[in-house]
Amino acid sequence: MEKKTGDIFLTEESGRFTVYFRSINDEPAAFLCAADSQICSAHPHLRELLFELAAELAVNRERAPRDSIALRVREPLAKSTAVATPVIPCSSCTAPQAADVRAWAASCSAEDVERQLSPAGWPPGCCHVQPVGQFGSQAARVGR
Repeated sequence: MEKKTGDIFLTEESGRFTVYFRSINDEPAAFLCAADSQICSAHPHLRELLFELAAELAVNRERAPRDSIALRVREPLAKSTAVATPVIPCSSCTAPQAADVRAWAASCSAEDVERQLSPAGWPPGCCHVQPVGQFGSQAARVGR
């Protein structure tokens, strides 16, 4: 079970990124580490390393010597496996409901979008899709 012990936050001070730890016990913020802000801004991987170092320091700050914990940082998803917003015909449409359709598509996987397209290839909610009938309506049950 994970238990929050505090927050790590970064400030820019005198040309350097300074990272602090603030515990949930309202103790004063504790300095963790710092690095040159120009270099970290020019090389984003160095900023990531700064945050990794700060996380390691925060986790181990209250631990006894030689009782360290090493964090394992997950590798970012490769671009080929990253989830992308599916391309739909409504992507460039200016109809009022197109924004809703684009938001719907962005929240679905490409496979989910593909399964819900009309036979003509339009997504649900698109202005090109018109309902033509209703099955099992209350009106059909009135005489029973």
